[in-house]
Amino acid sequence: MRTPLLPRLLAVVVGALFAVTATAEVPKPPEVKSQDRTLLLSMRNGQTRPRDPDATKAQRDERTAVFKKVAQNFVYSVAHGPLNGEADATGKAPFTSLPSLMSEVQQSTNLIGPSSNGGKLVVDQIEYAEEYGAAIGEAVKVVLAQSPKARLIDRVNAVRILATAARMPSPGVVDPCLAIIQDTQESDGVKLYAFQALRNLLEQSRVDFPAQHIFKPAESADRVGKIHDVLAGYVFQRRAPRDDKERAVIEFVRRDAVAALARVKDAVLRKPNKDLITRPAWSLLRVIELDPSVYPAFTIPEIAEAATGLGLMKPDPDMNLDVAAYSMDKALIYVATAALEDGGRSKANAAPTALPWKTYSARLAYALGAWRVATKSPLVTDLAAKAIPVFEPIEKQGAQDAQGVQVGVLTTWAENNPPKAWTDGTAQPGTPIPVYKDDPGPKLPFPAAPAAAPMLKTPEAGKKGPEAPPVKK
Repeated sequence: MRTPLLPRLLAVVVGALFAVTATAEVPKPPEVKSQDRTLLLSMRNGQTRPRDPDATKAQRDERTAVFKKVAQNFVYSVAHGPLNGEADATGKAPFTSLPSLMSEVQQSTNLIGPSSNGGKLVVDQIEYAEEYGAAIGEAVKVVLAQSPKARLIDRVNAVRILATAARMPSPGVVDPCLAIIQDTQESDGVKLYAFQALRNLLEQSRVDFPAQHIFKPAESADRVGKIHDVLAGYVFQRRAPRDDKERAVIEFVRRDAVAALARVKDAVLRKPNKDLITRPAWSLLRVIELDPSVYPAFTIPEIAEAATGLGLMKPDPDMNLDVAAYSMDKALIYVATAALEDGGRSKANAAPTALPWKTYSARLAYALGAWRVATKSPLVTDLAAKAIPVFEPIEKQGAQDAQGVQVGVLTTWAENNPPKAWTDGTAQPGTPIPVYKDDPGPKLPFPAAPAAAPMLKTPEAGKKGPEAPPVKK
């Protein structure tokens, strides 16, 4: 007797769905034995080389297998009990709490070069970082692929592990991070840690060439360019938050994306034939100048990150430094003014400051000093000489007790040093002028830039959020 067609089709569909669900589950974390941990530790410390050409194939395979096993043990654990909030039915879970897991992840990714090499990583450890980081990246992909099955907290914790792995020179974390950021369905809570991972990776340098990123020179510009473009695609969005709470979340997460952008080492990225790839410095200037196409508007922490990153970048010889310095001074005024206002509010209310102004001030002062040396420009030198003393009292005494802070010095500097095009008759004062000699496109200031910098403000309880930003017609 033949089975009716509809029940048979339903059976096939249900069976297929069951099969997909069954195969889509995050695998159980594999067991890591004591000898696996010993081998991993030996490779981490540079005592055993992962890709040792003198080792047998079986030895190299064993080392590769250990990377994979430990990575899966860590990452898969976040999607199973008790770390995902469910009970551990087997009683054999590798970790009983998330802090214990993260502690082991941090220990396994904490690379310290031997004293015999001046504290710098040796080739064995660089190979370790590359192999181990790639293994963690692959394990994270498995958890992320199960987004209908794995809950948000599972994905967040998996990418937290990825961000920790990115403290090593491990290029293998890049692709999973970019995929996360470009996924329009992914939560910003997950993307936050992808931004932190890229920030951690980009602020590292090659052992042999400290001014370069960790990527191989032949691919570095293209690789960093791709990272920049994905980050910029996220940062320069126009959104319509439903209320103040959602707006604060957008600003909080975006700050880490700006911080990652600010870790790019070169103001301009070009191919070997000198063709332009992208201009990271332009992205930071867009943040500093409060690009009006972006909503919500950039915040003081984002401006501080962008200004610090601009100062630490390898200069672009085609950049008009008079325009860039004028924008930098504007950022410094914003930050210094906000620090003093927040410090006064903090002192009056006997409450902590909203931001770590000592750290921001120290980083800005250092960046200004580096920018002065790198550009060898009298204009930048003069700006640094005026600005660094403004931030020294905040760095040393804190925003609450800073004495002798003269923000007016920065305002006077701007009045005395406007862009050359505004004084030689090339352009009317205040009108947009080119930022680059070889590209007439990017211009500052923006025609519709906000009249004033954003100030720190705690939203009032129960206050209705802002309306959606108007669309320019």
